[in-house]
Amino acid sequence: MELEKTTYDEALALFKEYFNQFRCGIDGYYEKRILNGKHYKLIDTEPVGIVSINDGQLTGFYIFDNHTVKYKEYFNFILNQDDVNRILFSTIDTKLHKEIRDRNLKIEYQAYNFVYSFQVNTDFHMELATKKHLGFLKDNFTDFIKQSIGCSLETFSKKIDNSEIFIGYNTKGAPISMGLIEQMILNPNRYCLGMIVLENHRKKGYGVKTLKFLIKNLQERNKEVNARCWYYNEASRRTLLRAGFEESNLLLRVEEI
Repeated sequence: MELEKTTYDEALALFKEYFNQFRCGIDGYYEKRILNGKHYKLIDTEPVGIVSINDGQLTGFYIFDNHTVKYKEYFNFILNQDDVNRILFSTIDTKLHKEIRDRNLKIEYQAYNFVYSFQVNTDFHMELATKKHLGFLKDNFTDFIKQSIGCSLETFSKKIDNSEIFIGYNTKGAPISMGLIEQMILNPNRYCLGMIVLENHRKKGYGVKTLKFLIKNLQERNKEVNARCWYYNEASRRTLLRAGFEESNLLLRVEEI
């Protein structure tokens, strides 16, 4: 049994095959940890699976359907690799989740993933952000951009160019929120949403209004929608639930194996 390095394109195709069988998808944060890792084919006389390892963390583990009878043995082999000392995974992956629970490994909760299944109507006013909004966005949302979206200001500027960022306005025409639609790579028809409201305009329903605008925008283009929030961010969780999202799965971490 051995690991053989493989290309990004081959890993992408195989992980697409695996995760697209799940209706509710995964969030952008986890997707990046899978696709930005080092990718290996697991060889047991022939290729039996694909593995992603990102900075000492196992992030992707897909054993092909006709080889799952040896799933436990293959998982043991991966955990014994010198460069694997942590695991990041989703409860959507029931095989992996069960394997980790059966080992009584200590699980840490990371984030909720949400899906949406209702048609939305809203008259909330939002516009696509342009470079003229960059100063406003940097002045008010830099921490959110770096920590929650997880990108540099340079990368964020490219998201504006790619029509991923929206600005929300109140009835007086003042900008009060930012919305993000991020296209997934493993399922390009699915988008993960993000939003933030200016602090002095919170608790007025603008978070829900912002989300509903983004959902409507995607539904009009026949796109699928999901969202995420950190596990301990109860305010964001409540906002997503009020907007009509449903919890679908959890992102979990094992720090010591």
